[in-house]
Formats: sequence, structure tokens, C-alpha cells
Amino acid sequence: PGPGEYCFGQERLRQTYYEQQCNEIRARAEQHKQRVEAEWSEWQRLSDERDKRNRETAREREKLHERLRGTRRTFEGEFDAWEDLEARLHGGTGGSSLGECTQVATAHWDGDCRSWTSFLKHIEEGGDADLPRIPFPSSAVLSTRGVTLAARKSRFHELARRWHPDKFKQKFGERIPAGQVCAVMEKVTTTFQQVESAFHC
Repeated sequence: PGPGEYCFGQERLRQTYYEQQCNEIRARAEQHKQRVEAEWSEWQRLSDERDKRNRETAREREKLHERLRGTRRTFEGEFDAWEDLEARLHGGTGGSSLGECTQVATAHWDGDCRSWTSFLKHIEEGGDADLPRIPFPSSAVLSTRGVTLAARKSRFHELARRWHPDKFKQKFGERIPAGQVCAVMEKVTTTFQQVESAFHC
């Protein structure tokens, strides 16, 4: 063959080689595309299943919360009924009703809160936290007769916050006279124990 035919043959070989390479690259790209699409579909499926489970879990959680709220309302109603019976039992035939016991308990609590507020004002004005000045709660304040469950919880948290020994010393320690530190802290500790015992916490 002549030079022209030889060059034509070489060009044809190169073209065939490039076509083969392009076909191989195209085939590999198609395989990658299919794999990516399959993995994407699998990820989307798992994501949809996860979202479905989350929705189902949220619905179950809400149902559980509703049952718990119902149980709590039932319990509080039965607790109030028990308090009423207890008040009548302790009061005898002419005993006080639950409403009257609640009014008495509220009056004692309000008086204790006023005494505590007065004590805080006394401290803010530079007064000492000496033993006679500290408004320790009376037995009437610590009584739970006529106190609803919600009020019992609220009062316990307030009294525990006031009379926790560490918190009391941190807040008023510098105002306790040097000669009364032991006596005051002993009384505070005893009061805190009485609060815990009275409110069954």
C-alpha cells in the first residue's frame, strides 16, 4: 500500500481505539449513575421510614401524655376526696369541711409568707439574722390538712428553698451573729427536716 493508504489505516485505528475508550467510559459512567440512583432511592426509602416512625412515636407519646394527664386528674380528685374525709374524721360530727380547712391552712400560709417577706426586708436594711428574728414556720404552717395536692407541692418547694441549710447559710450566713451561728444552723436544719417529714418528700 502507498503512504496515503498507510496514514489512512493509522487514523482509522486511532479512531477505533478512541471509540472503544469512549464506549468504556460511557459504560462505566452509566454504571455509576445507576448505582447512585439506587443508593439515593435506598436513602430516600430509609428516610421516609424514619420519618414515619418519628410520626408514630410522636403520636404514641401524645397518647401517653394524655393518659398520664387523665390519671393525674383522677388522682388529684381522689386525693382531695380523701383530704375531705380526713378533715371530717378529725373534726368529729361537727368537724370542719374541706373548704374551711383549706381557708385556715391558706391563712396560716399567707401569714408565714408575710413574716418571711418582713424578714427579708429586715435583712436588706442591714439587720441581723439573729435567732428571735428568724420567722421559723409554725406547726400550723407545716400541717397539710386542707391543703390540695398542687398547693402541697408548691409550698414544699418554697419551704425547702427557704430552709435548706446550705442555701440558708449561703444567703444569710454573714448576718448571723457570731455567737448564734451553731444555734441558728441547728434550728434551720431541724426545720428543713420537719418540712421534708410534713410534706412526705
